[in-house]
Amino acid sequence: QKLGLKWEPNITDNVIHASSSPLEALFERINWLGTTIEDDAFGASLLERHVTPELVEQWHRDPQVSYGRGDRQTRTSLYTAMEGLDADRCVTQCAEIANAGRTYASVHKNRAFAFIKPHAVTASVRALVREMFEERGLRIMHEGTIEAQQINEEMLIDRHYYAIASKATLLTPDKLPVPKDKFQAKFGIDWASALDSG
Repeated sequence: QKLGLKWEPNITDNVIHASSSPLEALFERINWLGTTIEDDAFGASLLERHVTPELVEQWHRDPQVSYGRGDRQTRTSLYTAMEGLDADRCVTQCAEIANAGRTYASVHKNRAFAFIKPHAVTASVRALVREMFEERGLRIMHEGTIEAQQINEEMLIDRHYYAIASKATLLTPDKLPVPKDKFQAKFGIDWASALDSG
């Protein structure tokens, strides 16, 4: 109540969103702020490692990817593969996925994109978020306000949740990147047969 909220936040109806990886942060800056890959520090790092803008655009849709070698090879969604990685490890992982095993090492500063959700934008919440970031040694590089009209007109929420929404409602099952071996192991039927049977 002292933060001016109408109800107590919970895990699904919370106050603030922050990127789960530097790659997701890049996509969110592109979506919400109109940043280009070339003008973004993390995006430029990907380009330096020969990850093409076209590939980055494909990655925005959270495809299934493979990385690693031999018995350490992993197949998962791109966002899951990057979750929790710092900027250096994320660039290296992206380069490995994009370039079939070529990896690079360098040091990058981590950046995230964070926003206070519309229902929670109060002066007290803004002060609390700033205080918590600063206590943890995080520096706010830029901040601003995006009005509701712009969010609606530019469909920012729809684009923000595209990867989730496309899998849940927009794509037909035959367009989904389903790992066939995992599907069969879980359900006892192969993916092609499941599609054929409707």
